[in-house]
Amino acid sequence: RNMRLTMLIVFLVYGVQAGQWAICGYVGEQAGLTGGQVGLYLALSSLAGFLGAIVPSTTHDKTKRRHLVLAGLLIMAASIYFLFNVHAAWVFAAAQVFVNVGFYITTPFVTGILTENDADGSLMSRILVIAIVGATIGTAVAGPIYTAAGPSVFAWSCLIPLAVAAVFASSIFGH
Repeated sequence: RNMRLTMLIVFLVYGVQAGQWAICGYVGEQAGLTGGQVGLYLALSSLAGFLGAIVPSTTHDKTKRRHLVLAGLLIMAASIYFLFNVHAAWVFAAAQVFVNVGFYITTPFVTGILTENDADGSLMSRILVIAIVGATIGTAVAGPIYTAAGPSVFAWSCLIPLAVAAVFASSIFGH
C-alpha cells in the first residue's frame, strides 16, 4: 500500500511540476517578460532549485523526513499560488526558484523510500515510467486548463494534487 501511495506522489508531483513549467511562457508574458527573459529565468531557477537537494542530502534522521517532505510540498504549493495569482517579473523569477527548491526537497525523500524497499530494482524502473507519465499528462492538460479557466483556476488545479500528495506523504512518512 505504501509503495502505491509513493508512486502516486511521484505521479502527482511530476505532473504538477511539468504542467506549471509548460505554461510558464504565458505566465511570464502576463508579468511583462520577454520570451528570452522567461527562458533565462527558467534556466536560472532550475540551477538555483538544486539548493533544495541539499536538504535531503544532509538529513540522516528518518523522523524528520515527514516534516521535510511536507515542507517541500508546501513550498511548491505556495510558489505556484503566487506564480499564477501575482503577475510581476520578480514573483515569476522567485516562484520558479522556489517551485524547484520544493521539488528537489521532496523527490529525493520519496524515491529514497522506494529504494529502501526495492530489492530487485523493479520499483525504480517503474517509478521512472510513472514520473514520465505524470509529466506527460501534466504537460498535456496544462494548456487546455489554463486557456479555458485562467491562471487562478489553473493554480488550484496544481494545488489540489499537491495537497493529495501531502496527505499520502503524511501517511507514508508518519510511520
